Amino acid sequence: MSWLVSFLNPFAEGRIFSRKAKEASVEWIFGPATSELYRAAKRYCDETNHIPEEKLRNSLTEANIFASRLQIREILNAAENKDRISVGKFMLCVQEILTNANCRHPRQRNRKCSLETSQRPTKNSPSFQVFLGGSCNPTTWRAEFAIPFLTKNYISFYNPQVSEWRPQLVQIEQEAKDNAQVLLYMIDNRTRCAASMVELAQLAGHDREVFVVIEKYPAPGWVIGYGEPLSTTEFNELQLAQCYLVDLLEKSSIPIFESMETALVGVKKCIEEELSVKNLKVTDGVQPVLHGHLVVGKKLICAQEVFKAFDYNNRGNLDLKSACEAFRTITGKKLNERQIQAQSRRGLITLDQFCAILAEFDQDSESSWGNSLFNGLLMVRNLLDLLSPLPECYCEPPTVTESFQYDIYLGGYWDDSSWQNRIAVPKLKKHGITFYKPQRSEFAAGMVAADNFAEEQSRVLLFIICGDMRGSAVMMEASFHISKNHRVILCINDIPDGGTVEGEPLSENAIKDYNRARAYLADLALRHHIPVLDDVEQAVDTAIEKVFVFNRENASK
Repeated sequence: MSWLVSFLNPFAEGRIFSRKAKEASVEWIFGPATSELYRAAKRYCDETNHIPEEKLRNSLTEANIFASRLQIREILNAAENKDRISVGKFMLCVQEILTNANCRHPRQRNRKCSLETSQRPTKNSPSFQVFLGGSCNPTTWRAEFAIPFLTKNYISFYNPQVSEWRPQLVQIEQEAKDNAQVLLYMIDNRTRCAASMVELAQLAGHDREVFVVIEKYPAPGWVIGYGEPLSTTEFNELQLAQCYLVDLLEKSSIPIFESMETALVGVKKCIEEELSVKNLKVTDGVQPVLHGHLVVGKKLICAQEVFKAFDYNNRGNLDLKSACEAFRTITGKKLNERQIQAQSRRGLITLDQFCAILAEFDQDSESSWGNSLFNGLLMVRNLLDLLSPLPECYCEPPTVTESFQYDIYLGGYWDDSSWQNRIAVPKLKKHGITFYKPQRSEFAAGMVAADNFAEEQSRVLLFIICGDMRGSAVMMEASFHISKNHRVILCINDIPDGGTVEGEPLSENAIKDYNRARAYLADLALRHHIPVLDDVEQAVDTAIEKVFVFNRENASK
């Protein structure tokens, strides 16, 4: 009877449904879980029973899922549709997040003292409550907004922006940053912020309490610094770098503020109430992100592939017996035909209904899917195949128990004559080393979903920052993974005086800005005992040796 109440609940609330809407609701509701998920989806569905991309985040929030922008792209890509998702596929993706992370609404979390518990351990008590990081000269956001607000509210702060810099300030600034309760960073559109973005990626990886404001660059020709107009190429790269930064911050569940005023109010609230920035809500002026580290869509991809395998005649539906067999193939569990017969049409189950069936009757975490017949081959091969067009890669068929899919991730920009094709790929194939070569992301799109998954599935991450590239996005990725203590090999070359990128001359200030970011990354790597090389061939050899060492150590266990 309780199941019947849940089933009828959408109609018992006094709402008026068209006959089409009633029929649609029956299609996807197989029990209490899908009934709840349908309520979250239907409010934002269009006339074709799909949720458009622009409403997907709202629909996820309705289901108590606070997803990152990268996760939303992963969901849409997994659904094999870049601008909308069907109801059943939406249900399965939401259930995947809920079961893998045991998601709860922020109001249900223990918010007391979360600022204190997320703080990095230090030897001494914090000297300052707030560290003011990010854009410096010629910006004035510290003097105009931050310092007056913090002073008025009796909040101590450290300002690294000084009129006359001296070497002794390096250690003082580092200690202030390490010991501050809160780090407030402005990534504005008046400077390139190359080093600050690399630094923020590292802080995100270390799980620090970071408040970040990002101002977008309006258009090519926008003037930065002391009178430098941005070329179209550099504008596109800076825009992409900001999108990468957002993705990396949200992977650590750090929300983004759109204005300094809103961020300062959030800082005050978190300090006074001992809250973490990760526990702020929409009413605080941010879009919360919870469990941003999860890769989403793996269950959906597996479901689609298994469904296709059982749909022998390519009719787009399965009979009840085949649907139950497909369910058992994925989950290892039995499903009775009577449990799904009422929602079928003439005894047939569509792909969308099959996804809803999985969402209702299998609410185990993705790790339990590892016992299925198809999981070993499908979970990895098809994830990279379906999330986006398959990039060049070389790998052996994975086993169910294998932790990693690739030996080496080849991080960096490339073209047909790049270091990857000329040096890395021939060497790796010669030694039988599996590898993944990432795609060049479309400008302003952010991280590619398949690349994000491949990074997590690679034993060694090799990042090459050449002297003929600006490289902000690649440097941020490397910084993030270094802070996560992943196996990273770095090759860094400075941009030479008079250097060019894709034939475009760089200004003296641009070269200084991007080389300053390289210096920060190299120093970070050395502090983490990570090799920093300046020769690509040597870096590839070092990565190969790292793989061999890893394999020998695991073979001896």
